[in-house]
Amino acid sequence: MTNYNVIVLDKSFGKNSYLNFTNTNVFKHETENIKNVFGTGFKFLDKKNIYGINGKIAFSSENDTVKSTENKSGFFTNLNIGKHYGNLYYNYNFEIIDDNYTHNAMGFLFKNNQIYNSFYIKYNIFEPTKYFLNYSIDFNFRNESLYKPRRFTKTAISISSNIKFHNHLTLNFNINTEPQEMRDYFEAREDGVVFKKPARHWISSWFSSDYRKIFALDGYWGILNSNFKNSFWFGLTPICRVNDKFSFRHSFAFDNDKGERGYVTNDDNIIFGKRDIKAIINTFNTTFVFNNKSFLSIKLRYYWKEVIHEKFYILNKNGYLDDYLHSENEDMNVNIYNFDLSYSWNFAAGSFITLVWKQEIFNDINDKNKDIIYNFKNTILDESQSNFLSIKISYYLNYNSIKKLKF
Repeated sequence: MTNYNVIVLDKSFGKNSYLNFTNTNVFKHETENIKNVFGTGFKFLDKKNIYGINGKIAFSSENDTVKSTENKSGFFTNLNIGKHYGNLYYNYNFEIIDDNYTHNAMGFLFKNNQIYNSFYIKYNIFEPTKYFLNYSIDFNFRNESLYKPRRFTKTAISISSNIKFHNHLTLNFNINTEPQEMRDYFEAREDGVVFKKPARHWISSWFSSDYRKIFALDGYWGILNSNFKNSFWFGLTPICRVNDKFSFRHSFAFDNDKGERGYVTNDDNIIFGKRDIKAIINTFNTTFVFNNKSFLSIKLRYYWKEVIHEKFYILNKNGYLDDYLHSENEDMNVNIYNFDLSYSWNFAAGSFITLVWKQEIFNDINDKNKDIIYNFKNTILDESQSNFLSIKISYYLNYNSIKKLKF
């Protein structure tokens, strides 16, 4: 049995300033494992809402009587200061996640043990001109390092522009570079082991048409180049809004990495591989709104990924790769099918009952060089299903209303 608790205290003041406190607690009775996270978030702006500072501070702790008698604690800090209003925006952001912090018991943290420093500047044109409704261009510089030990990992630079035309078509263009050799301390799956990767550069773009129309279209594409891999990706999402109650969309995404280097296994040596990776994702979403208090949504998703290895390497202590003869078949053919059905009812102000049914079929084989149709049939017809049913009730209590009650 597992117990989950969340407590949030939030106070707004001024025009757009706030201060809040949050505590999450997860307790597993079988192992007497307790995971606790306490944090605060804040935003303070001047009287004109032009300059300000905002951030988050959090502390995590874990006590597991089975694995360890010692309490494991960590901290997280994020601070952002800058100009938030006007045609010109700019800010400096600083973030630390120590090597013990985690909030994954009731959230998701991709990785800890990180320090981030970034500077961001953006220029906006809000007033319509002859050719477009609005326009912006921004520049971002980011430096990353480990928290413990203090080691440089990478530098990233990006330039982006965003244009919205009078027909409500929006276009975005991005130029990105990581100009220095990168040091990856996570890919090898061993503490303190570094994998050095060459600089890489990529361009990307996305577009979105007018959602006010019955038919709309979203899309994106990108190209990446480095000495370790060349990548190309694109996606399209046609959208149909039948009426104010019923709409649906289908998303198609394709991703192709050629010559990608990454971790394979560890057989007394850390083995890396050079591989070609293809991924195709098809997603269908539909929503039906019964009234202003309830709606039904359906999501179908099929994910296919193929990994074919060309050669293998040993990761040396200096962080570079040397050729290695590895005879095991490490190729992958992954198929995942998901079906989600969700019904939500807003039974009171800020309060909801949500009923969700999830179905999943998973297939991971070494049978390569099969097309997506073969894989889809093999997954749907031959693999076992996992079904999940959940109900969530959330009720909003207004403190001011409770304060007025007389007992």
